[in-house]
Amino acid sequence: MLRAMPTPTSRRNNAPVQPPRMPSLVPEPLICIAIALGVMGVIFLVFSFTGVFAEGDVGKTLARLFAGSLFLSGLLIFLLGFGLLADKRGDNHYYVVPTILGVVIGIVAASLFVINVGEYVLAPFALAVFALRPFRRAFGVKKAGRR
Repeated sequence: MLRAMPTPTSRRNNAPVQPPRMPSLVPEPLICIAIALGVMGVIFLVFSFTGVFAEGDVGKTLARLFAGSLFLSGLLIFLLGFGLLADKRGDNHYYVVPTILGVVIGIVAASLFVINVGEYVLAPFALAVFALRPFRRAFGVKKAGRR
């Protein structure tokens, strides 16, 4: 029996010449910091309406501007991290742990700011190092959120 010649579309890709590369280590910490800034922005916006740390109209306006700038910078940093993921954008594995860490960092940093311990506000951002893949693997977080 004669066998038909394979067409270019029926060719299998057993040994790709250029296998897809893993994204760099940069996107996950960027996503983590972006989520933290967004959470801080939301907390400060809520507090500006409740009057926790903003006194008078000028204080409330400044608190809302600060919240908006935090949220906008978080959005831009998230888009940068999202862009650096390249072909792996659809893999939830790159979002779950950085998002959880970002929420924790944002809540702790905003709380430190609100209780007026300003010298320690940046300390929670050191937790963003745990968003890196080598640290996650060292602590046993393998493929959380994988589809």
